[in-house]
Amino acid sequence: MLPPETPNRPLTRWDGLTEFLGRPLEEFPRESRDAYRSMSKTDRNRYDERRLLHMNTGFVIQTPEVGRIIETVQDLLYENAGLSSGHAGLHVSGPGTLGKTTAALIAMRTVHLQEVRRHPGWLADGRVPVAYVLIPSESGAVALATRIAEFYGLTVRSKETLNSLTTRICATIAKARTKLIVIDELQHLSPRDRFGRQSLSFLKDLHNQAAGVTFLYLSAEITPGEAFSGDFATQIRGRVQTHRVERYRYTTPTEKELWKELISAVERELPLFDHKVGSLRRHAQELHRHSGGSIGDLVRLMRMAATRQIRQRGAEAPETIRIEDVLALQPSMAAVDLMKRVTAVA
Repeated sequence: MLPPETPNRPLTRWDGLTEFLGRPLEEFPRESRDAYRSMSKTDRNRYDERRLLHMNTGFVIQTPEVGRIIETVQDLLYENAGLSSGHAGLHVSGPGTLGKTTAALIAMRTVHLQEVRRHPGWLADGRVPVAYVLIPSESGAVALATRIAEFYGLTVRSKETLNSLTTRICATIAKARTKLIVIDELQHLSPRDRFGRQSLSFLKDLHNQAAGVTFLYLSAEITPGEAFSGDFATQIRGRVQTHRVERYRYTTPTEKELWKELISAVERELPLFDHKVGSLRRHAQELHRHSGGSIGDLVRLMRMAATRQIRQRGAEAPETIRIEDVLALQPSMAAVDLMKRVTAVA
């Protein structure tokens, strides 16, 4: 079976992001085992492709951590709504695979859908409620500004100055009535090198000039002082809250129950015929050890195990995930690092 076709417009362009955020997150319409058996081979393959597509694009696990981040973003949106300057932001940092990107995507979808409901003619009016910018490594200010301009579909003129480009970007943000701008991979900007300082200075100006906009910064393991320093810190650090995401622990009864609930939440989303939700709870400690307490790796490993069930089983074979199916899969490098820390602490 070939991989299912998925929309390939990038999230770093307004049309791709808008299409993604507008896609409904609906419960997968499951067929019965008998209905599946009665399908032709072609129809079974199509159904399997829809199942695989759903697992890779159609569900997210909204954890308590994600809920706290979204609530903070909502608070900041109301706080910043009427401000022409001095608006606040949020910086979310932590190791990879712990849910930062998931939290950002849910926050972006929440804001996008709120604006769509408030303004039914939003698309015809040229509104772009949410923007997403991925910072390239070793990025200078012009390269970063170009990324933002390209998101909005602006053409960067030959030899255009940074000041001119910044002015046009801010005018476009205002015209598009953007409410939330997500700046991802902030760790690529270091105040210790010239390009990093230039880019941070540009972000400071953008943050100050984009009236009424809430900024959500995402980064790997850096402290606010490593990025929010120098002139950038002077202007912004006092207005940017910091939220650090951590791996899920498995020590206290409360922590153990939360981890088990997360496992069950993932199980509920897997469109398998025979898997019993809750059957992996008794293996919670093994799953915690194998994933390093990373929600991102837990989802990825269980999704991969389910994908293999769909791809390799026939119409009659049972589809269920066993603990050995998950443990046979290789965790991410980030999860391996987390596992080493868990072992070191233990």
